[in-house]
Amino acid sequence: ITFTPGSDAISTIVFSTDVSNLSGGLTWVRVSDTQITGSDGGDTIVTLDLSVVGDVATVTATLNDNYDSHPSFTADDLQALGSVTVVATDTDGDEAEGTVNLSVSDDVPSSFNPQSGTLLNENGATYVGALDFDGNVDNNVGADQNGAISFAAALDGADSGLTSGGLAITYYLTDGGATLVGTTGGDASTGIVFTVELNHDTSDATDDSYTVTMSGTVDGGQTDIVFDANSGYAFVGGNDPWSGFTDGSGNNLDLLLTPMDGGVSDGTTNTNANSGGVNDSFIDAGEAMRLDFVNDLSGNPANSGGGSADYSDGFNQDHTFTGHYNVNGATATFTGISGGGSNPISEIRIKAFDDPDGDTTVGDGTKESITAVSIMYNAAVGTLTFDAIGTTATNITVGGVTFTVQFVMTAGTYDVLIDGVVSDTQIATFTADGYNSVEFHHESGQDFQIGEFGTTVTDPGEPVQIALDLELTDADGDSSTGTLDINLLPEAPATVDANSVSVTSPYILGTNSAAETHFLGSGANEDITGTAETNIMFGGGGNDTLNGLDGLDFLSGGDGDDVLIGGLGSDTMEGGLGADTFKVDSDSAGLTIEDVIADYNYGEGDVVDLSDLFGAIGAVDLDDDGFVSIASTGNPNEYTIKVDTDGGGDSYVDVAIITIDDGNKINILFDTGQDQDVDVI
Repeated sequence: ITFTPGSDAISTIVFSTDVSNLSGGLTWVRVSDTQITGSDGGDTIVTLDLSVVGDVATVTATLNDNYDSHPSFTADDLQALGSVTVVATDTDGDEAEGTVNLSVSDDVPSSFNPQSGTLLNENGATYVGALDFDGNVDNNVGADQNGAISFAAALDGADSGLTSGGLAITYYLTDGGATLVGTTGGDASTGIVFTVELNHDTSDATDDSYTVTMSGTVDGGQTDIVFDANSGYAFVGGNDPWSGFTDGSGNNLDLLLTPMDGGVSDGTTNTNANSGGVNDSFIDAGEAMRLDFVNDLSGNPANSGGGSADYSDGFNQDHTFTGHYNVNGATATFTGISGGGSNPISEIRIKAFDDPDGDTTVGDGTKESITAVSIMYNAAVGTLTFDAIGTTATNITVGGVTFTVQFVMTAGTYDVLIDGVVSDTQIATFTADGYNSVEFHHESGQDFQIGEFGTTVTDPGEPVQIALDLELTDADGDSSTGTLDINLLPEAPATVDANSVSVTSPYILGTNSAAETHFLGSGANEDITGTAETNIMFGGGGNDTLNGLDGLDFLSGGDGDDVLIGGLGSDTMEGGLGADTFKVDSDSAGLTIEDVIADYNYGEGDVVDLSDLFGAIGAVDLDDDGFVSIASTGNPNEYTIKVDTDGGGDSYVDVAIITIDDGNKINILFDTGQDQDVDVI
């Protein structure tokens, strides 16, 4: 408030003695000429301080504690606390008044940025990461302490979009939302694949963390295949010793069908592109159809023996292929089930195998235990797992039909029996880590036809990315959100794990195997260079240097003072704890490729190195001289770094998106020509 004196000078400026215009359910006391307090019982909630410079009065309001008397606020609601009067008195006693209106806004948590997690995609792997890049989420809660962090409620019971052993992974929340489990068994305790626990201490200590524990594996990249003409497959064979489907797309993911009779390779296939059987157009008692998932299937399915057309004649086993490929969840549809009274049904036995390859013989594989089956009928799906039912014969109703499923041990591994199969039933078969050959046997009941084959092919060399939504909620129910990203890396040779193999720095991925693509660091100081592919590199402990080279790389320093060099391409760099350096390469300015700096922390001494963009530019002020500009993206704490390599500020190019700690600045490293200097922007 500015007071303008008349002919007499102003002698005093003070708070009025009348505080009756202040309200809001607080008790207001004029403590002195320059201070008023508002209290709730014995707690001072608001303090008003008056400062005077010349004829200008400034009222400062301080919220000392939670203001709990407001109605149910949303983030932008204001509660009026009334007004306070300031009185100016001149030397002969004349007075003038000014009024300051006072209100309080509901405090809300600020955004937070969890450190990403990187670990091997294998049973027993663990990772501990920070829930915010400064290790403390409590300083993001605001005034309404204590806060609580949890997984978003919408994740409970949600389909993850991931699979394990071909089975869909569902998310479940436990411990009041502080723990998330991904399972395949239909509840939070059956078929656990991974668990993520939030470790929140509700204090100012920098040890708020999360823990990822792998209890299984998540399937990598997947390709779904339907063996029919619409998918580019050509059917070969018919009423012949063998039949198959060959891939016209160039991927060479083919399917070989061979007959079995009496438990051995014998008989003929009698089928077409849609369905069929063994010896005749049905699969009868003692018969089975074997499916082998092979690459580059070729040969003549017709009778080549000159006599019997049976597959048992070695001359008729003239198919060739270069090897098998691994699948899981292979499907077959059963049709033509009729007769046997008013409710014609079949019982089917399914066996899975891993064929060793090395020749073009089939039926000589190692038997694998079946761990789950899914039954699809009348647009409905039901799944039973060995983990859930063991060896107990269990009924499951799917699409109005009741099926009986039992896992039975033969020769040390588990087959599965499915009874009650009616026409148009589709069955998918799963094992723990996939298979490449599967047999469908007539166990009992009516004869059936089999066809409409399909499967899912998994790529164990592909990394898996998981994104989990988190909520930080304060004491009166306001919340902010964050995302926890987890990278699951494939096993060797795709990932070099410095915790289990010796790595001598500097090390270039691909040195020992062309398949080396990703890196998982130890506690040592490591200097690692990536490849032209997309690399995921995690430094772990120690002071690490990670150079992504080409590709869309993700570099995470972990603990320590790390140097992260994205290289060519749009890269994501995350320093983790410690004083980290993020180096933006010259391709960013030339090609307008934006790197992402995910967790810049000024307080830890992080630096953005732009020296490669400018060359030697002398002792300049990067901001004032138009070399660097920082602009908000509109998202919380997120900014764009813009560079004009010639200075002047008339031709800025976006080179990076940076997320910084709220209110902090950025250390920019550049080359003066004499040495390297740091400018704070």
